[in-house]
Amino acid sequence: MSGCVVHHANAGGEDPVQAAARFLADELPAVIAKLLGGADVLVAFPVAGWEHTDWRRTLARDLARGHAPERRVNVTATDDAQALAALVAFLDRTPGVTGQYLPLHDQPTKANRTGAA
Repeated sequence: MSGCVVHHANAGGEDPVQAAARFLADELPAVIAKLLGGADVLVAFPVAGWEHTDWRRTLARDLARGHAPERRVNVTATDDAQALAALVAFLDRTPGVTGQYLPLHDQPTKANRTGAA
């Protein structure tokens, strides 16, 4: 993702349906504008619960499908600026990676959260 633009998304820890709706309404147009302007984009969300995994993964996949092969789109979740910089550097070295949700935190699984085995 040489020259990749990091879009710092605000949709975070609220209900996943509300977070997805807010992102799609408030931030997706800016991400699409960056892609149409010629940039590869890494959407960086704040850390949120496991409930947010599906919509974030779907976002990464569908944006990448809509803009490949000219542009690349990936999605991450992190509150660590150093980890984010390392991911950008990794993506710069791996031009085939697109459409991935790459969370950079320990996300509890449903089983871990409820104590189930």
